[in-house]
Amino acid sequence: MENKQILEELRSAFDSAADGILVTDANLVAPGPTIKYVNNAYQKISGYARSELIGQSPRLFQGPETDSKLLSALKAALQAGHGFHGEAINYRRDGTSYWVEWDIAPIRQSDGEITGFISIQRDTTRRKQAEEKLDKALKNLRLSNERQKELTGVLAHDLKSPIAAVHGSLGILQHLDKAILVEKGAELIQGAITRLDLMSAKIDQLVAEAAAADQSAAMVPLRAIVREVLQEFDDQVRQLGGRVRVGFLPDVVGRRTELREIFHNLISNAIKYRHPGRAPQISIVADGTEGGDYADINIIDNGKGISAEFREKVFEAGGRGDNEEGVAGHGYGLSFVKRAMERLGGDITFESKPEQGTTFTLRFPSA
Repeated sequence: MENKQILEELRSAFDSAADGILVTDANLVAPGPTIKYVNNAYQKISGYARSELIGQSPRLFQGPETDSKLLSALKAALQAGHGFHGEAINYRRDGTSYWVEWDIAPIRQSDGEITGFISIQRDTTRRKQAEEKLDKALKNLRLSNERQKELTGVLAHDLKSPIAAVHGSLGILQHLDKAILVEKGAELIQGAITRLDLMSAKIDQLVAEAAAADQSAAMVPLRAIVREVLQEFDDQVRQLGGRVRVGFLPDVVGRRTELREIFHNLISNAIKYRHPGRAPQISIVADGTEGGDYADINIIDNGKGISAEFREKVFEAGGRGDNEEGVAGHGYGLSFVKRAMERLGGDITFESKPEQGTTFTLRFPSA
């Protein structure tokens, strides 16, 4: 009578517990073990009624995402008479998955014989979801910091050219004869002002990017981005007698500031590394292929091209790789372009023939 009362009290305590409790026999050979008891909390976690579970195997809760290696480790521990702690994906009666944390221990008689196993389980799905959100937030933070660092380096790199031009203009002004100072001075001053305006715009761009470090990607019209960037080079292209042709360009998923820097670097390089014997000709066009998983955009120039010995350095951060004749090795800017395209889930490749020109291909995931 006393033992029966103790069992009733234990059953009542188990049914009041917040964690799920499951008791099986000791048979670990498939299709065993067999469920002998589940408490109220376990019914709530699994979605099964007690009557549906008694006589079944805990294998009932396993599914395609349940870790088979963990199950093997569990079986080995129980066969050795040890307890086990683990966490895995189980499946409810309605087929939905959930994370469950186990604590399983053998039930022994006074002589040490194992007659069954008791498992205390808790649904840890919310905790797992919170951990995943935290991991995602940390990843986004790392990417934001990475973008800021890269953009800072790239924009600083881009500012060096107008600074050098302004310095050069002021140096010329300093040494001009008074007789021609009036004639040439205004032109040089206006050029310096234009370049200072460009530097100011670049600084504003950096501040805007820092303020929008956690900005998520959105649909962006590439043609509008390219037109904005080309405005910065209009005077330079005109003075060189060059031409830029812009064909059809699709909308892509990305961040406006990063996309501007991608095209700024590629267009700037096409002008900077132009062939000395001809005016720069640049084409920016989609490859014309419709559908598919990617959209390819080609930036084609008729410049110096890239020598074979420098091709492996093209996307290295800070590695210019210019040879004595000045054939482009392309430095820090292309390192940024490469990493930015990879963050978008795309890539950049190139084909080049020395003395004939280079084609860079931006591969964007299809919108």
